[in-house]
Amino acid sequence: MRFARIVAIAGLTVSALSMAPFVASADDIDRGIELTPSSAKPGDSVWAATRACGDDASAEGATNASPRTSVSFKLGPAADTAALQGEFTVPSGTASGVYDVDVVCASGQKANAKLTVTVSKSQMKGVDAGVGGAHGGQSEPAYIAAGAVLIGGSGFYAAMRMRRSR
Repeated sequence: MRFARIVAIAGLTVSALSMAPFVASADDIDRGIELTPSSAKPGDSVWAATRACGDDASAEGATNASPRTSVSFKLGPAADTAALQGEFTVPSGTASGVYDVDVVCASGQKANAKLTVTVSKSQMKGVDAGVGGAHGGQSEPAYIAAGAVLIGGSGFYAAMRMRRSR
């Protein structure tokens, strides 16, 4: 019975810990950058605008939405508002996902936002090898969550089975 409890607790703990990265947090809230569009495809131009810099006349921006290196861009005064704005292009080859866009103002003030990159089926370059594709429809988080549920369920089943056998 003691072994069954340990297995059940271990299974539930692993399940709970594996789900922790998927819980939304305050860090997911945009911090002062407006992205237009907020969801883009590889090759699209994205405009970043911020009022976080106050009276600064310039800022440096960067995003990790690139398969190789970060993409840097400059922000300058917007013609029609008090915001600073700049433009960057999502590099081709960027995978689907959520990427950080960071801005550092001349005064040192920082702002950030999240950019969602989506890749359509026509943009995926799988091997043309007949039936089936090189890229499945499931993402890694879905597989991780399914594995955590299976591990937790197995631990619970083992605990219940051990309990009934006594």
